[in-house]
Amino acid sequence: MRCGQAPVEAGAQESPGVARQGLQVHARLSAGDNHALAVHASGGVWAWGDNDNGQLGDGTPVDRHTPVRLPGLGGVVSVSAGRLHSLALKADGTVWSWGSTGAAGRRCSATRRCR
Repeated sequence: MRCGQAPVEAGAQESPGVARQGLQVHARLSAGDNHALAVHASGGVWAWGDNDNGQLGDGTPVDRHTPVRLPGLGGVVSVSAGRLHSLALKADGTVWSWGSTGAAGRRCSATRRCR
């Protein structure tokens, strides 16, 4: 994947020879201090950048230089990347957070809603 090239959604099909533009695929983007989030038109979330506080939500502390899809998180309509944390608003109105949220030292994953 080259810089600016959008990730391919699982099961997606493309016409041969058609160049994709990232903004045609993603509905919402947000950039934090050193990481970024994108909501795919399907409601899935992709993340990349620094991950030392779990702000990517992929369940690892590994920095990602290419976008990775967050497992188990769908139906998202908006995202917000903070300094060391991330937030997602789902279509059902719930807000999910992960990374260093500052909420009593809690760290949540993108696959589990913080309470």
